[in-house]
Amino acid sequence: MKRVFVKALLMLLALALPAAACGQTTRQTVTENGRVRETLVTFAEDAPQAIRDLMNRHGLGDARCVCGAALEQEAMAVDTDTDGLPWTSSALLVVERGGVYSLVGLRCEAGGRNARVEDFGALGLPLGEGCAVHPLWDEDTRLCDFELLLPAEGGERRWHFGCHSISGWHAVEHTDAGGRRTVFAWNGEMETDGERFCVPLKTWLAEQTRLDSLLITAGEARRLEEEQRAALAGTDLCLIWGVNLRSEATSSSRSLGRYHVALAQVLDQKPGTEVPWYHVQVGGTEGYVSGRYVSFPADWTEFVYRASSPCPVVTAVAGSSMMTDMDGGGAACAPEAGQRMRVLAETEDGWLHVFLPREDLDGSLNQPGTYGYLRREDVALWLGPDAYFP
Repeated sequence: MKRVFVKALLMLLALALPAAACGQTTRQTVTENGRVRETLVTFAEDAPQAIRDLMNRHGLGDARCVCGAALEQEAMAVDTDTDGLPWTSSALLVVERGGVYSLVGLRCEAGGRNARVEDFGALGLPLGEGCAVHPLWDEDTRLCDFELLLPAEGGERRWHFGCHSISGWHAVEHTDAGGRRTVFAWNGEMETDGERFCVPLKTWLAEQTRLDSLLITAGEARRLEEEQRAALAGTDLCLIWGVNLRSEATSSSRSLGRYHVALAQVLDQKPGTEVPWYHVQVGGTEGYVSGRYVSFPADWTEFVYRASSPCPVVTAVAGSSMMTDMDGGGAACAPEAGQRMRVLAETEDGWLHVFLPREDLDGSLNQPGTYGYLRREDVALWLGPDAYFP
């Protein structure tokens, strides 16, 4: 009963939380066992110092803050880097830079080890005085999402954003001025115009997250799903995820890297104790994976679900060279500094198996590009300050 009351009270507080006036900051605290654990902050123009510090750290010092919201958390005893002061764990804000309005997501682990900024790019929409960002606190999950409100003719448009600890920010839901909702699910499902589709696109990747590009009708979603099905149907391709690629068809053989998620070509298979071992090729690398971690396009829903697993994105540093194998043999190409690529796997001896797209990453499964290997020190976490891999 007490939990229901507390949840209802927090919902009322959230609804009653006033939009921050020009240059004003409002705070709402969330307590746990009588102690303040989180603070929901809503601000306009004059962002809190912790937010300005994060912006400066990520090269956004020249951007003008229009409005935003943040989740601040009290430092735990082990968080010595914070000197006992609250630190910002996540924030979503609208900024203006060079006459262009952008939406920026910030997330920072305690101590700043895994700090990251994700710039969603130009909003693609004119901003008026009604633009606002609000925190959305969920008492059950103890997580905070964020809502962006944009003025529009005949009403306002609402965007709901969430943040995954690995893959970063993604759009959860959009409601247009007429009340039409488009929902983006973690598993790759998309619901629009009352219909549900399985679309193998990582909708949270900021490479494609201009807000005006994510609006999609049922007809467009249906065409996208059909095109992806047709491109993979009848092929010898499969998806491998969360598994070691082995040199032989045994779990004790040498690991060629642990794969987050990758599209692989099936070359052959061997019987196993309970499930077969598949001989596959990822780029130019051959190995064996257990059938427990293989999904085929024929089972489309499962295939799309696995394809939507988060995959780290990194940028190349100046002077790095991509190799054709993890022993450092054969130069595949020399990516430009700052060029984005997807990390397919990490090896035990410090190599990353990466995919460098021919054009910018678009999240699709069979995008043309180059596969190769880079040392960890030759890349940086996408838009992050350090080459950090948990």
